[in-house]
Amino acid sequence: MYARGLSLSAYSSLDDKIKRLVLGTYYDRPYLFPRVARHETYLISFPRSGNTWLRRLLTALIHQKRGGWRLTESTVPDVHKYKLEKKRKPSIKPLIVKSHTPFVDIPAKVIYVVRDGRDALLSYYYLQLKEGKIKSDIPPIDIYFDNHVWPCQWHVHVAGWLDGLAKRSPESYKITYYEDLKKSTAEQLLLIAEFIGLSVTPDDVERAISLHPVEHYPKLEAGSTTSKLKWQDILVGENLVKYEAIAGVELQRLGYPLMSSQ
Repeated sequence: MYARGLSLSAYSSLDDKIKRLVLGTYYDRPYLFPRVARHETYLISFPRSGNTWLRRLLTALIHQKRGGWRLTESTVPDVHKYKLEKKRKPSIKPLIVKSHTPFVDIPAKVIYVVRDGRDALLSYYYLQLKEGKIKSDIPPIDIYFDNHVWPCQWHVHVAGWLDGLAKRSPESYKITYYEDLKKSTAEQLLLIAEFIGLSVTPDDVERAISLHPVEHYPKLEAGSTTSKLKWQDILVGENLVKYEAIAGVELQRLGYPLMSSQ
């Protein structure tokens, strides 16, 4: 026992409470700002699900001009870059934050951007290859069964957020499909803007889209412009059955059909 009858574990618990009070509730969460407020909006997705394009669209929508990287970072900050560079949370209103965090119950509004995991993972593979983070002799099929893919496996990310969001009030979150954003960009972007609380017109939306059309973002597609590979070229036979056995529940929850049963 220690002073005033407190055990060592009690001191540890008290220390954690003090840290959260001083540093912020989420100080130990690497993919969130230490303090998260209700009036903020977190733009969350598994990597390669379209939020690079969406960030550019929102930046153009807010400023009514093309969103270069510097303007985009100052308008819809990437929390990963800010935490890496040890920057303070920007004082932007409205604050829209990009994050790939696995589920955390935060008070902020959440836009969860989803994409067919079979597409997202292949696109992620090509990005990792381009950035030299994986060796060129590693075949793309490996990423579907990589238990250490960052920030977690696709189906784990999706299951965590779908389960967590289901416990929240419907007006506090929005699920946006990349495929819908690509197909009906104006409609989806207007809905997203309204959810965030941006005062915009349909003309504002159309102008933002004209500044950042989806065809300017080819790396969002499943394969590179030179490979032309799609997940259907890679996930075949036993590998398709194996992957859909792993991620099939989450694919179906989102409405993506399983191909192994056809």
